[in-house]
Amino acid sequence: MWVLPHNNCVPGEREVSPRAQSETIDVFSQEASEAIARLPKEIETQLRERVGIRLRECAFLFDPDRIARMSLLSAVGELETFPPDLVTEEWMDERIDRSVRLAILQDVEDELDGVAIDPEDSSFEFAAETLGVPLEMTRGSVVRFNALDYPARKAFIETAVAGKRVRDSVEAGLGSLEEYLNHLRQALIALGMIAERPSTDDSGGEE
Repeated sequence: MWVLPHNNCVPGEREVSPRAQSETIDVFSQEASEAIARLPKEIETQLRERVGIRLRECAFLFDPDRIARMSLLSAVGELETFPPDLVTEEWMDERIDRSVRLAILQDVEDELDGVAIDPEDSSFEFAAETLGVPLEMTRGSVVRFNALDYPARKAFIETAVAGKRVRDSVEAGLGSLEEYLNHLRQALIALGMIAERPSTDDSGGEE
């Protein structure tokens, strides 16, 4: 059983069976697109909008379309007959959070197994553009980033992805300036964008 990275935004089961990956279909396949097309357009639109909000709230680095498709496909049978007015924010978050947990698992498994990223697979295009790294290196960066603690992920998402000024984030309550910059640095180190500062040990000096 894989133990998923701890975070404050995706509650629920933290252990997911490795079999879950083989039970999913390619979310960008024709089969998946046809299944999604059968759903009420209003529900699809609402969920896609909520995915963008939820990913920023929880500070995960995923292609929003990938998570939206996973969330829609996970509830196809239910959504085909589900009244749009009963689709609440909580209902959507439950399905989005489950898709995020599964996506984390899939990426970790593929990275450990050395599975190459298919150039035709658009799952990592968003991350590649955001991070400015070659597509073939993107999944490793995504895995390292999504395994970070929430404060480090949040600092990077707000600053580098959402384009929010550091001062505005600090004023919004995301820690002191020193804390925020430290969290941002942790994310940049994990992504290989900056080198980790070598530790200094003065204990061996003369008194």
